[in-house]
Amino acid sequence: MLAPIIDRMLSFNLGEPGRFFVELIQNNLLLFLIIFAVYGGIVLYAKYIWVEYLPGKMKAFLEKSAYEKMTADQYFENWLVQRQQLPKYILVPTQNEWWVKPAAKMSGQEKMLFYNSKKKKLSERERFSLLVEEMGMV
Repeated sequence: MLAPIIDRMLSFNLGEPGRFFVELIQNNLLLFLIIFAVYGGIVLYAKYIWVEYLPGKMKAFLEKSAYEKMTADQYFENWLVQRQQLPKYILVPTQNEWWVKPAAKMSGQEKMLFYNSKKKKLSERERFSLLVEEMGMV
């Protein structure tokens, strides 16, 4: 009963190319399911790195270099040098959060999208300066 209605809607709204893509997805449903699951897993992994792993690494870096007396900017520049040495499998979301890139290639000024919480929305520099203040190093 619904099949003829859906077919008419597809042919009317999508045209020939649209019907081709819909049939392609319907015929290869498992393949597309696996592709989107891998994509979603990679993006979630990158968000976990951004939210949990990098702040932990920053804190460990600050604890290690606590004996050195520097300004917050100098600490951040040293952090950027250390972050450049992170392995390529440490990924972070891009600014629009649709894909990922290695953490070593970040500039430190990236912010996440507005719908994240305030703590997650901070740029790397802002997070780092909060950690420096929190640890009382300045």
